[in-house]
Amino acid sequence: MAAELDSLDVEQLLQEHYEAQERIHRLGLRPLSPGLKALMWTLRIYVILMIVAVAVNVIHSV
Repeated sequence: MAAELDSLDVEQLLQEHYEAQERIHRLGLRPLSPGLKALMWTLRIYVILMIVAVAVNVIHSV
């Protein structure tokens, strides 16, 4: 294992990593459709309501 790590060129690996990061950064975020935005907000509200429901059940059971 150590021999494999020694044979890898760290600078080359870092360069590949930076190039990959640059490609990802250039692509940017993909815009969401209105339906997908609504779905995401619905899921957020659902999660918050479920957290409240669990908290209430825990408080009542104690």
